Amino acid sequence: ARIEEDVPTKFLTGDVINTEAFAEFIKETNIAVMTELGGHNFRFASRRGKPLAIGVYNPNEEIKTSKFRKEMKQYAVSGQYKEDYVWGTMDGIKWEKFVSQFGITKAGLPEVVILDAPQRTYWQDSSVLSVPEFIKAVKDGEIESRLQEKGPKNPLEEFSQLFITYMPWSLFALLTLFVVVFWLALPSTNPIRPVAPSREEEESKKDK
Repeated sequence: ARIEEDVPTKFLTGDVINTEAFAEFIKETNIAVMTELGGHNFRFASRRGKPLAIGVYNPNEEIKTSKFRKEMKQYAVSGQYKEDYVWGTMDGIKWEKFVSQFGITKAGLPEVVILDAPQRTYWQDSSVLSVPEFIKAVKDGEIESRLQEKGPKNPLEEFSQLFITYMPWSLFALLTLFVVVFWLALPSTNPIRPVAPSREEEESKKDK
């Protein structure tokens, strides 16, 4: 069973021996109905076979944010198209640079954006404020999809993002590399033994 606050408990029904049904249940319930998105879980959440519905908020506006998050969660639990998306929220101040590529600005928060990460496609319209109205507008084709632009990336920022995305494997690889380099840098433990001169070298010295 999956147990979350303000979310109906979901139990596995049917034949528990059915491995396909069990695997599907695990896939559906190993992520919260409403997930706080960040560098540690964005890739996982955005590649689950469904577009990602992201509620972008300003943490400094507590009253407005609290109301917005409640509306998002309510739709994720009981909305008409709740099963069509993976639902999440994101700090629009902390991840300002990321959300800006979808036309989202600090002044317009809170706001909803739908992202199909594998297809690099998104839906966004700052003029639609209500979560149910936004989802319905997307479904009705009133909000058209756009292609996510590939802007120039700072190599250091790109490496940092990849490192966070693939945690903990990236950390393990980095530690392994560090150990290998450290081991290669250590001085040899084998004593250096002098090489005995050959017979030809000894005879040459005697002739001199």
